Amino acid sequence: MSSLAALADEKDFLSDVPQEIRSDLEWLLDLPDDPFKDSHDIFALYDGTDFEEAHPTGGKTEYYREMVWSKWLIYCEKLKINSETVFIDLSLDQDSAKNTCFAFLHSYVVNSKVRRPCLGPEEWRLVQTVTCVVTVEDVWQALVQNANRRILRPKTKKGGQDSRSWELKFASRYGSGGVGPAYDVARRIPKLASSLGLSLKQLVTKRQMTTEDVRLFLDTLWTRAEDIPCQPSVRNAVHCVIMLGAFGGWRPGSLMNIRYQDVEFGWFSHPRHPNKVWPVVTINIHHVKQRTNQVERTQRSMLICQTPL
Repeated sequence: MSSLAALADEKDFLSDVPQEIRSDLEWLLDLPDDPFKDSHDIFALYDGTDFEEAHPTGGKTEYYREMVWSKWLIYCEKLKINSETVFIDLSLDQDSAKNTCFAFLHSYVVNSKVRRPCLGPEEWRLVQTVTCVVTVEDVWQALVQNANRRILRPKTKKGGQDSRSWELKFASRYGSGGVGPAYDVARRIPKLASSLGLSLKQLVTKRQMTTEDVRLFLDTLWTRAEDIPCQPSVRNAVHCVIMLGAFGGWRPGSLMNIRYQDVEFGWFSHPRHPNKVWPVVTINIHHVKQRTNQVERTQRSMLICQTPL
């Protein structure tokens, strides 16, 4: 029996409580005898397992890291160098390892060219997909994170040493402002801008969709329906997406992720005209490019949009 229940039996602490609230307190007498009776079974789920394998990052981040790591292995195989030794030497601040890693980043940019169709007589042309220095920093961060997880941390666990003596530190959001071998390599990344034609700025161009653009798009959607064959539900959905995009300027991914439960219809009456009502719709817009499986301490991941119909 729990300690609270035993206390209730000995002193009958509910006897002096008014009858109207006694029922609200009787739950104290029904506390479980052993609140942690399943602890052994739950503990067995995690005991002896590798923490990172049991809790993977998942999603696009994990896919991106795997892609970068696979290219690193191909690079090392081409040069006949040991992929693990490089990062062990880098953690020991060896210049040869820094040069090897920087050469990989250089090679990554040069080999990022793909064939794209064009309107010229050649029909195809090679286009370099890596055009910004920030992309190279993200590649370097993914490579460092893989090295820590696959090489340096297992070495630390096996030797029983302090993880700080081997683990590499680098985060692309801090640029080259940190200290350590990985940041030494990062400080040289901007030099690739001049030699490889990379931009130090973001190249994303955001263009405004004017009112005339919206009207022209919607007019074409309906008046040229024979040239745009699709189901009526699809045509209505495209119409709604364009209207919402023009209203708030949200990313296309946010508009395509609107679910049925994110939409609520209602009625609105103006204080000056209480006898007249207008239909309104409330829509929850979910922001994209948000971290998944993260504790949210703000409401920045969603915006509530309300507009009359």
